[in-house]
Amino acid sequence: MFYRLILVQISLLLLLTGCTQPIAPDEYRVKFAVVAVTDNIDDRTEVEDKISAKLQSHNFDAVASHQLVAGRFRVQDDSFRKQLINQGVVAVLALRPIEVGPNSSIQSVENYVQSSSYSVIEDFVAEYRGDNFTTNVVVEVGGFRFTKTQTVKIWQGVVWLDGEIANREAGIDQLSDLILANVRKWRSRLRESAGLPPLK
Repeated sequence: MFYRLILVQISLLLLLTGCTQPIAPDEYRVKFAVVAVTDNIDDRTEVEDKISAKLQSHNFDAVASHQLVAGRFRVQDDSFRKQLINQGVVAVLALRPIEVGPNSSIQSVENYVQSSSYSVIEDFVAEYRGDNFTTNVVVEVGGFRFTKTQTVKIWQGVVWLDGEIANREAGIDQLSDLILANVRKWRSRLRESAGLPPLK
């Protein structure tokens, strides 16, 4: 299975691969919600539960958002932010499916990212994939931090899954592994971007 995550952070392209990170003391842990942005409640529940469980198993203080906020919402709504803050959540890892299926195209993210970011993605595909944009799953990934008055987007990324995906469950498992590997890899950088203290 080949997969790739492009994380665009202040116009910086980060090609992410897995690595280990030291265990963070409790005072440095940050509680964040995993949010699957979809109107399908069953899809939201399954994706959030699997990804949050995978992160929890590696010492991340992650929680599925549906356990805290039910019903429909927008990630940047004040009501959503206030409900999560009241339950100790300070950040969000949001995943929005753009295209799913064997004829999915990485080009589908063009309307979801800034033009400068999309140019970086195009350059990557041209260099490493021979201008082949076809894949199986395309997902927008975003990181948000809560302040007392607003929800601030601190980074944005795009993930896609290539190769054979046996079934829906296998696809979600592969997505969970990909998210975990990359969050672990760039844990310190993401904390810095969010204005959080470094791990010790």
